[in-house]
Amino acid sequence: MKREDTNIWKIAFFSFLGFIIAMILVGMTILYFVLQPVEIEERQAHIQEDIDGATFTVSTTKEDVNYWIQKEVKETMGEELSIYLADLIFFETSINVLGMNVPIEMVFAPNVTEEGNLVLYEHSFRVGVLQLSSERVLQLMQTSVDFPDWMEVIPPERKIFLNIRDGISDEMQVKVQKFDLDENEIVLEVTIK
Repeated sequence: MKREDTNIWKIAFFSFLGFIIAMILVGMTILYFVLQPVEIEERQAHIQEDIDGATFTVSTTKEDVNYWIQKEVKETMGEELSIYLADLIFFETSINVLGMNVPIEMVFAPNVTEEGNLVLYEHSFRVGVLQLSSERVLQLMQTSVDFPDWMEVIPPERKIFLNIRDGISDEMQVKVQKFDLDENEIVLEVTIK
């Protein structure tokens, strides 16, 4: 009878040890795929020309832009990505890592370019419970989220380039003149062909 008790404990011990080793291997596999280097395309300079047509200056607020962003993102990406403006710009999405959805929340500070586009610089981020650099998070987003053509993720520079000027529509050109979220003042120049 003692020999049977000893064998049961040996079986239980080695089963538990096997389970722990299997979990370590699964964890290492996940980290291998998540931390694997991602090839980054070189960003080409955008040559942007003004179009001829009727030009209007439009002043708006964060609330109106949030409404438009939600509509555009929902049409192009469904529920895959959420973007909204407050005192900064907030992105929420999730990526699939080995069958698990990992939530990503990023906060960006906007900057208007000379051409009238927006560049969003990473301010802060959170990726589930993982400790990853913001560059790695942007790489993961770049490879796993299908962004619209007018959004370009640039991981090494920790920013997202928004080609507002030429990316929104073929029938019009939009230039951002002012984008002050603290003062709730957004001014756009819209030219319609």
